[in-house]
Amino acid sequence: MCLIPTAATVGIYLTRETIIPVNRAAFKQLLQNTNYIFLRYIIVFSVFFISLYLMNKVKQYRIRKGIAKTFDEQRLQKRLAWAEEMYTAKYGAASMRKQRQNIIIPDFADVGTYELRQRFDAFEGEKDDF
Repeated sequence: MCLIPTAATVGIYLTRETIIPVNRAAFKQLLQNTNYIFLRYIIVFSVFFISLYLMNKVKQYRIRKGIAKTFDEQRLQKRLAWAEEMYTAKYGAASMRKQRQNIIIPDFADVGTYELRQRFDAFEGEKDDF
């Protein structure tokens, strides 16, 4: 929609030396031309945004029906494998993790939250009770 004022400004600048007749017929013709150009802009932008809306609806339909995928399966499998390897390296094999009843924080460097770090700092000089 920014093209309308830009086109009007450029048009006025290019025709600044032209003598514009000041009568009712000239103003009527100018108004009709302006309305016609504005109507064309509205139609073009309406068609453009309606086409975007319809493309979005088609994409949503294809995703819902399973025709189109929203992710790359190979990359997802690779990242899941990496995550499982990192988790296994940090916490042990899955068979050893399943039967645990509580969460064990193995050492000071593994603490992630600010509150737990404060608790470890408070008991750093003393014997660990937890």
